[in-house]
Amino acid sequence: ESSLPITVSVGPSSRTLLESANAAILAYNRRNGESVFFQDSSLVEVIKDSSGTPLIRELTADRLLSILTRNAYWVDYQTDKDVKLSLPQARMVLTSTPAELPAVRNLSGLYTGVLFTESGISAEPGYHEETGLYLTNGYAVPQVPGVPSAEDISAARALFADLFGEFRFASPVDFENTVLAVLTLIFRRMIAGPVPIWVVDKNVSGAGGTLLCQTAGTAALGVVPQPNRTTASSEEMEKQITSAIVHGRPFVI
Repeated sequence: ESSLPITVSVGPSSRTLLESANAAILAYNRRNGESVFFQDSSLVEVIKDSSGTPLIRELTADRLLSILTRNAYWVDYQTDKDVKLSLPQARMVLTSTPAELPAVRNLSGLYTGVLFTESGISAEPGYHEETGLYLTNGYAVPQVPGVPSAEDISAARALFADLFGEFRFASPVDFENTVLAVLTLIFRRMIAGPVPIWVVDKNVSGAGGTLLCQTAGTAALGVVPQPNRTTASSEEMEKQITSAIVHGRPFVI
């Protein structure tokens, strides 16, 4: 039933319009996948760019008008005759508050990797109610016991040893710090304060430092992080760091 268009009425009051808009957006999200949200009290949409990467775009009145009419028939509240929703009416909906559109959920941001919540571990792509985050990538997560046994811990260590076994670490501590870097990435969202910066030091060029960083990032986030180009200019470095913060990048090389 959620795939069928719905019928909503429009009348002279803004209350009727917003109630109908609420139902129309709910129908759109059910039909097309959860994609319209409130973020910082503004209506936004999660879309994919030309490379398939999800991003957040603030809605315009034109785009909202298309969404409101995609899966809803609009009729006059008195005569039940079809009416054409106007751009000014879409603008009115665009300036509404979360309280006026209760079916539209709040979006905290985009996220890659594994989500740890009160309900457990999840890597299902899409919106997660508990966190308000939209998980952009998805992959199968094996069942994890609530209280791991010694065998479970040994198996997990063996996975890390297999993953990083071909990197020539100077000492066992360097391997363990690499494992901790992966775990820091996974648990970063749950840590309120700062975490250490991870520094990779090599004694020869081409030893695989960038590959080590990318392997750790991929293990934690499920996507391959691309390194930034280094620069001798402190001003350019500051711009790169600021850009990473603004875009909410969870891992920067």
